[in-house]
Parts: sequence; C-alpha cells; structure tokens
Amino acid sequence: MEGRECITEEVETVINTPHQIEMCSVYWVFVPDTEGRAGIVSIVSSSAENFDFKALLDILKKYLPHYAIPIFYRFKKDLEFTGTLKIRKSKLKVEGFNIEKFDEPVYVLLPGASDFTLLDQGIFDKINSSQYRFWK
Repeated sequence: MEGRECITEEVETVINTPHQIEMCSVYWVFVPDTEGRAGIVSIVSSSAENFDFKALLDILKKYLPHYAIPIFYRFKKDLEFTGTLKIRKSKLKVEGFNIEKFDEPVYVLLPGASDFTLLDQGIFDKINSSQYRFWK
C-alpha cells in the first residue's frame, strides 16, 4: 500500500502544476471486468467549465508513465478534510466514477482517445458492461 500512496502523491504533485487547479486528490477505483484499478482525480477548480484538458494531458504525458495517468477526472466545489488536515478519500473511493451517486461532472480519457470526454449515462453503461477496455 505504501507504493500506491507514493504514486498518488507523485500524481497529485504533477496534476497540481497547471494554474487552473486549486487542489486535487488522486485515488484508485475498480472498473468492472478490468484487471487492476483505474486512477481517478477529484479536482477543485474555478475554471471547470472551460478547463484546458489538453494542457493537463500534455503535462501528465511529460512527467508520468502511462499507467500512472488517471482515467477519470471529477470536478468538485471543494474537498473534505480530516481533523489532521488530510483529504478525506474514503467517500470519494466509494463513489468512484459512478455518476448516479453524485451531481458533479466527470470526464474520462477513453481507450485510444487523445482528449477527455464528459462521462454521461451512455458511456457509464458501456464502461460497466465492458464495452470499453482500459487495459489488455
């Protein structure tokens, strides 16, 4: 588990680089019928409506190996903290990328895509029925 925490901290450092991001939290979630876990990042940004995904993806590709680049990007108004000022991730992990559990935009980097797509019910259903394969 220590290795995974180290990886999430490294990914958070890279994701916090663009000026559009005020704060983020990276964690891992299961994707149905897929080996391993997918990275998801919850982002606090006042620029969520016109977020520069291309700039973010360029930075991610430059500084991270492909397996460390998160697949899902959830935009939140704020993040919850524990009494020791750590970001509370337990609820985020349970909610994952399930857009039926919250009312915030989530974007996904679909397999083979070079840009992010807004996760809607149709794409969500295709991911859950294994129509998108993130790993081979």
